[in-house]
Amino acid sequence: MNRRIFTKRIEKHGVLGWILTALVVSLYDYWALRYRKQTMSTAFKNGLSRRSTVLPTFLAWVVLTWHLFHPPSLRHTDLFSIIMDRKINGRFFY
Repeated sequence: MNRRIFTKRIEKHGVLGWILTALVVSLYDYWALRYRKQTMSTAFKNGLSRRSTVLPTFLAWVVLTWHLFHPPSLRHTDLFSIIMDRKINGRFFY
């Protein structure tokens, strides 16, 4: 599969991905609030407030934010894009 076909396919699924992400987060937070469990926002806040988890939480947040909002011209700097490019070109984990 060439890059152009893959990119068009990904763009079509991007909207679906955002809808599913919003749905999952909303449903989980509703369930957590209803049954007095930890919400995703609270888990994030707790991850940043503990000394042992602040670095992994912050790094995960930075990588995810960059992946979701980076400009297309900097696609080569996105961790997930690098992994997918290697998989498409048959060089996965080489």
